[in-house]
Amino acid sequence: MIRVLVVDDSAVIRQVLTAELSRHPGIIVIGSAPDPFAARDILVRESPDVMTLDIEMPRMDGVTFLRKIMAVRPIPTVVVSSLAPAGSEQAIAALAAGAVEVLCKPDSSYELHRMAVDLCAAVERAARSRVEVRTGVPVARLSPTRSTSQVVAIGASTGGVAALETVLTAMPQNAPGMVIVQHMPAGFTRVFAERLAGLCAMDVGEAEDGDAVAVGRVLIAPGDRHMEIVPAATGYRIQLSDGPRVGQHKPAIDVLFRSVARVVGSKAIGVMLTGMGRDGAEAMKLMHDAGAMTIAQDEASCVVYGMPREAVAAGAVDEILPLDRIAARVLAIAEQRGTPSARYASVRTRTPLRVEVLPPESHRSPLVDPDTTRNLRDLGRDGASAIDLFLGSLPDQLARLATAGGDVQMLRSIAHALKGAASTVGALALSCELDRLERLARSGNGAEAQRLLPTVRSTADATCAALRSTWRSTP
Repeated sequence: MIRVLVVDDSAVIRQVLTAELSRHPGIIVIGSAPDPFAARDILVRESPDVMTLDIEMPRMDGVTFLRKIMAVRPIPTVVVSSLAPAGSEQAIAALAAGAVEVLCKPDSSYELHRMAVDLCAAVERAARSRVEVRTGVPVARLSPTRSTSQVVAIGASTGGVAALETVLTAMPQNAPGMVIVQHMPAGFTRVFAERLAGLCAMDVGEAEDGDAVAVGRVLIAPGDRHMEIVPAATGYRIQLSDGPRVGQHKPAIDVLFRSVARVVGSKAIGVMLTGMGRDGAEAMKLMHDAGAMTIAQDEASCVVYGMPREAVAAGAVDEILPLDRIAARVLAIAEQRGTPSARYASVRTRTPLRVEVLPPESHRSPLVDPDTTRNLRDLGRDGASAIDLFLGSLPDQLARLATAGGDVQMLRSIAHALKGAASTVGALALSCELDRLERLARSGNGAEAQRLLPTVRSTADATCAALRSTWRSTP
């Protein structure tokens, strides 16, 4: 059963959402809250699997609450918002802050029955997603001196808002023209595009029928239209259509990728980012067979490793890369296949949203992250409870690691769970060691994993001492 917490300031909406979710045989609502402060108490006490969250609430708005929670106690979250312009902008901010999905509250234009079906499906998808503590890590930004003639087609779904932000903010002003399908309701894509436009060097906008695909331009498919590329007198242009859903999606990645395979062929670069389902997998194979270079986001950096996995299984993918390396690789391919004189130089840029665990061998990570400590302090009693819970459970978890022996599946499972707990309280060095242990277990190297256990225990002991000292000394 998926255990759900409903958070909304409207008693009527709380009752409606609770009733509709409770009708699903695989979902149970374990509580509801009228504001973030009440929700915080339930999160600590009940540890639900998924949270539905309103945006505009008293005492603290939903976006602020989501940022705080994702920094210390990540939980898959479905935003349930209205379609008002201001609300749309806030909903996009919530997606960037870590929400898995955004749905619209029922009104005269959105039937309650359809909303209930979509909500239950969104909760199921959220329960299968992977969310992580969100902190800042520098990434490379690429700045070319000359442009290329490539066209980049990107597909994304669950987790795609943050993933697209990471990729696009690393692109230079004169990067290849890009066309994107992000599964998103009508009314949100324009605000999403406007938000990206304020963050990116490239010109980002919601696509309109007839728009030219040009160097330095990013076009995002509208939330209620299919988007295709068609030939133009000079290059390519956008064609929008109001056809039926394809595989339950509109816009569909499949529609865009098929047109790119047909029209652009070997001059295209295809990218499949995080998302649930298989939209675009078969069409990416058509792109691949037409000579396009194709990239899939790797499992470790995906919120949901669904669409990339299906594309890989279909034989559609040339390279599998972590999220923070995709922008650099796209530009490298564009240079190789485009004008020989194009050159790309590395500079620094803003920070992405996902955590990157540094190699433990470097030992450059502090034992305790001060930013996480401050966030936990902001949560008051609940922050202290999170620390106490971690310190209290750590000895048992370490004992389980010691008794796992050569059982790599058990080692992997315990290390993964403990890594998440360590990240939640800001235990950076321990998170690194556990990440290394998990990777060894995943590769089947049980003997090497066993040899790492004394180091993990030593780091855990130092971490416990540092946490106790930090919480005694932090005002």
